[in-house]
Amino acid sequence: MTTGIRVCAVLAVTLSALLLGQAASADSGTFESLYGFATNYNTIEHNNGTAPAGINRGAFRVVDSTGGLFVKGQSSAQECVILAKKSSAGLDVDSICTLTNASGHKLYLTAYSTNHHLTLASETEI
Repeated sequence: MTTGIRVCAVLAVTLSALLLGQAASADSGTFESLYGFATNYNTIEHNNGTAPAGINRGAFRVVDSTGGLFVKGQSSAQECVILAKKSSAGLDVDSICTLTNASGHKLYLTAYSTNHHLTLASETEI
């Protein structure tokens, strides 16, 4: 598996965890979603490792939902900037994403993964 694909897989898991964290903070409910995005990465050698970075652009669609946070059938445009750092110590990934729904409301997501420890944050535009 290439580094770009691994970063992409980490991003998908990271975003899922971010959005599930958002759902957990609502009154109650669960949801299932699909992501589709195109990637554009470049990789440089850095400090005895590699550092791939780039942009993901695509869409997020809710395919099933209970509760009010995410509505079944809702779609959002998704744009993310990713920086990964791969070394003998492991893979660290930083990502920031903006999801924009059809009415123009934005959800800003930030995730940092260090050696499988995930830190999440989100903010919505008012």
